Amino acid sequence: METFKWCIRPEFTVENSPKVNEIEFGDGYTQRQARAINNLLRVYPVVVKVRNKVRLEVDEFLARHKGVEPFYFHDPFTNSRKKVVCSKWPAKMGKTYTEFSCEFREVP
Repeated sequence: METFKWCIRPEFTVENSPKVNEIEFGDGYTQRQARAINNLLRVYPVVVKVRNKVRLEVDEFLARHKGVEPFYFHDPFTNSRKKVVCSKWPAKMGKTYTEFSCEFREVP
């Protein structure tokens, strides 16, 4: 499996939203249960800024994975390698740099 080799901008967000089944009973009691084995799969909205001469490499890497094939991404938040997919990567091209706004979704 390939690894995303480009650096992300340091100001990034980690979206944590565990999937939970919740049942409320009539007496005010609530029971919660994890929805699946991997119920906390994070989402990373990140920005990748590269020189224009490298922009096609980044675009081709993401296009090759088609939003369904996973690849590895180094998560600076947990300092670990995560398996993710990226289904959208809008690009904003400037004179010397291109910024990709990617959404990396962790997959099991």
